[in-house]
Amino acid sequence: MTQGAGVDDPTPLKRRCGTGFDRKFPPCSIAYAIASVQFYLHEVATLVMCSSLLLMYGGSVPGSTRGPVLGASSVGVPAGAVLIAYMILRAPGSHA
Repeated sequence: MTQGAGVDDPTPLKRRCGTGFDRKFPPCSIAYAIASVQFYLHEVATLVMCSSLLLMYGGSVPGSTRGPVLGASSVGVPAGAVLIAYMILRAPGSHA
């Protein structure tokens, strides 16, 4: 049976996201989109930041080149952390 369409469900029209995402149900698709953006933003920014720091301390790239890249990635990592905090606080059953 599909989620939200069970015989024992008193409200068959109300779907809940739960642990699995139903991408066709708007609240779940928004949660899926936020989760995807958070994951890729944080992972890419962390990879770029680590690479930039390695190049900075290795001295192989001039400061005028690595500065903007390091600055952009240092904004992306906290932005990903803010999104994960938002998802945790908005999760069903969280009492924070």
